[in-house]
Amino acid sequence: MTILSGCKKEIGGGQDKWLRPEFGRRLAETVDGDWLHMLRKAGYSPHQERPGTFNALRVRALGAT
Repeated sequence: MTILSGCKKEIGGGQDKWLRPEFGRRLAETVDGDWLHMLRKAGYSPHQERPGTFNALRVRALGAT
């Protein structure tokens, strides 16, 4: 069942202890048009722990080249 609709893009940390990866997967299932990418070697702050990978994914998610 879709609860929300819109273009939601999410990048999460696969080793996040606070917001577990399962939360991101459930969110992706309930938001129509959701895009989810989990960084395996990152925790709660993937933008600080893996900035190069995070920024490349964010640029792709925004549709920029």
